[in-house]
Amino acid sequence: MNKLVGATSTPLASIFGSGFLVIVPILAGAVGAYSVVAMVAVCALAIAVGSVIRFNIKHAEP
Repeated sequence: MNKLVGATSTPLASIFGSGFLVIVPILAGAVGAYSVVAMVAVCALAIAVGSVIRFNIKHAEP
């Protein structure tokens, strides 16, 4: 189980890191001084979407 967690979380962390590297300059150009607030909103949206996906997997998937 430990190897599975490592094999899954390492690529996932890489994807998240790449996403942050891309979204931060876009937000800085789009909203300027409010980019920190916008990044918090992006993270909150990601958490909400993840919660919905986890709920659906737990309750709707066979």
